[in-house]
Amino acid sequence: LGSSSLGNGMNAAFALGHFCEMEPMRNSLFSLPESFKMLENLRKMVGCSNDGAKRNAVYALSCALVTNEGQSLVVRLPNVNNLFVDLAYLVTGADAETAWFSAVALHGLAYDSAISSMLKHNSRLMEQLNFALKSDSDVGEEIKAEVSLILDLLEDLPIPSPPSLCVNGPCCVEATWTPFKSQFPVTYELRNKTGVVFNGSECHYTVSSLSPSTAYVFKLRYFNGSRFSSFSKEASVTT
Repeated sequence: LGSSSLGNGMNAAFALGHFCEMEPMRNSLFSLPESFKMLENLRKMVGCSNDGAKRNAVYALSCALVTNEGQSLVVRLPNVNNLFVDLAYLVTGADAETAWFSAVALHGLAYDSAISSMLKHNSRLMEQLNFALKSDSDVGEEIKAEVSLILDLLEDLPIPSPPSLCVNGPCCVEATWTPFKSQFPVTYELRNKTGVVFNGSECHYTVSSLSPSTAYVFKLRYFNGSRFSSFSKEASVTT
């Protein structure tokens, strides 16, 4: 990647992309002390004028940045927000392959909560991603679908309503709640003062083994595949 020969760097980026698609090879790459330098050089290639080198660099990044290791390293790059903007602009570029790999890279980054916040507050990136979804843009439908997923991950999650509680016998409470609509699988976490009493995808749960004639409070939050929402207000019930 650090070669003065553009062809060598382009081929190296292509090989690294294939390596990063395989978990054992990817783990080996990120265990090397040179792994940060690898991302630095890929980032430089993203900004180069050669379309082939740019495409292969973005391909390698799209495979590397879906991992925790890649995400923890990329945030250390100088001016990393400029890389995010470059990827957003490439999403709307003329080369369909480069556009797709750029969207995949941003999608992977959006799953990290810290990076997601950086992306969400990058006005140039958000402007470009929203432009990609406009009907008069030249972006293909498959890439628009990927961009839509990215924006869904970057949305502020609404706070859920408190769970509805119904006493079901002297020692049981039936809790139900409104499902959260998302393009991603959603799981819910129900808590009381003792801790988590339910974690799963259903929108109802019977809390058992409670004490009779006792007041309880419950609150709810959900996880959309990327991050947790805030907790709802507490709901109270007496058995």
